[in-house]
Amino acid sequence: FASKQIIRPIEALVTATGKFAGDHLDYRVQTPAIDELASLVESFNRMGQTLEAKTDQLQQSNTDLALANTELDSRRRFINAILESITPGVISVSDEGEILKFNESAGRIFALRPVSSSSNILELFSDSDRTAFEHMLKRARRTGIANRNFEIERLGRVVHLSVTVSSLESEVADHGFVVVFEDTT
Repeated sequence: FASKQIIRPIEALVTATGKFAGDHLDYRVQTPAIDELASLVESFNRMGQTLEAKTDQLQQSNTDLALANTELDSRRRFINAILESITPGVISVSDEGEILKFNESAGRIFALRPVSSSSNILELFSDSDRTAFEHMLKRARRTGIANRNFEIERLGRVVHLSVTVSSLESEVADHGFVVVFEDTT
């Protein structure tokens, strides 16, 4: 009789570990036990309940994250559609001036081909205009926005541009900028 009081709870715990390994975290040991084995069975069942709850929370978090990613992807496609349909050129740049993204209009204004991550917006300007544009970036960093008109030569013709630089502030990452070029020629 005493051996059954020891063997049955141990066998039930072994079975339960197999169930847990098979992703059946809702399995609980129902075999009666006494003394230390009863404490072990209770502790094992509490652990199973905690694992089940944590797994459910993790699955819910994964579902929420997938929905958030789907919404972000939808917003990104929407913003890209807007950017490609507007006339002004728009270039997104990092805080260091690295070109991150540009719309088709900006590509036409500056005769841009797909740019590499090493392309810097300052490379689009002549030396004298580059200094003025650097001042615009500094002003936008301080005040949030900066405007200026430029007269640049592109493909053998003079182009008059109204340029607006808007600073993008983020608590998570470095600042960046959105630069809008409107051809006023």
